[in-house]
Amino acid sequence: MAEHRATPGFSTALMPLVRWIMPSAYVLVRCFYAWLQPSRTMAMVAVWHKKRILLVSHSYKDGYSLPGGVMQRHETPEYGAVRELFEETGIKIEPATLRLADVSTRTSRYGKRTTYLFEVRLGDAPQIRVNGWEITTGSLIDARKACVLCQSADLCCYIEKSLAREKKGQVLRYNNQ
Repeated sequence: MAEHRATPGFSTALMPLVRWIMPSAYVLVRCFYAWLQPSRTMAMVAVWHKKRILLVSHSYKDGYSLPGGVMQRHETPEYGAVRELFEETGIKIEPATLRLADVSTRTSRYGKRTTYLFEVRLGDAPQIRVNGWEITTGSLIDARKACVLCQSADLCCYIEKSLAREKKGQVLRYNNQ
């Protein structure tokens, strides 16, 4: 498994400080959500290359997940997904290449969250460049092993359904970058 880490740059000296602050900031944000219970909309992208899926690890929580995050106000789900994918991994794609895989709405003590899950299948392996402070690593991981690394039951269910769909020949067409 080839793991891609942040490219050293100007902010490399500050990286330990930022990585030390991020978990505390994450806890504060969760407290804010628990107190105000805001509605928010998320966009995530499952990037597939052959039978591998792109997973990222965050500096502020354990496990792996898909690239994605909170959409900006007045942003369409497709553009939010494309923006988040680029910000977190450096991968540029066009919104038209995305396929909506799922939309889910959940209410918890942290408020109402609607999540748009998109997928894209790439014919060429993408160049992954993570920022190093929010996203610490990004890797194309064999989909059968991905469920072990991610902590989300929903993500494991999506991966298993995608693999079953591919086995039946119901796979998306591949897009070149």
